[in-house]
Amino acid sequence: MVSHSELRKLFPSADAVCFDVDSTVMREGGTDELAKMCGIEGAVSEMTQRAMGGALTERLPLIQPSREQVQRLIAEHPGNLTHHIR
Repeated sequence: MVSHSELRKLFPSADAVCFDVDSTVMREGGTDELAKMCGIEGAVSEMTQRAMGGALTERLPLIQPSREQVQRLIAEHPGNLTHHIR
């Protein structure tokens, strides 16, 4: 984590910015949906509950999705914005 003042300095010069919008801007969690598609929803859901902060690096190796599965997830489950997001 960086301070707000550090972020204000870094942001304008960034080549790319990545935001985690699962279950905040988007109503569903993409990692949980991918785990469901790959048949291991229970294990990943339990892991998610244990460690919401930084759990992505633990969950993705368990899911081991192929590129095709990720593309299918995106095609079959387009994101739905949370009600308060326009």
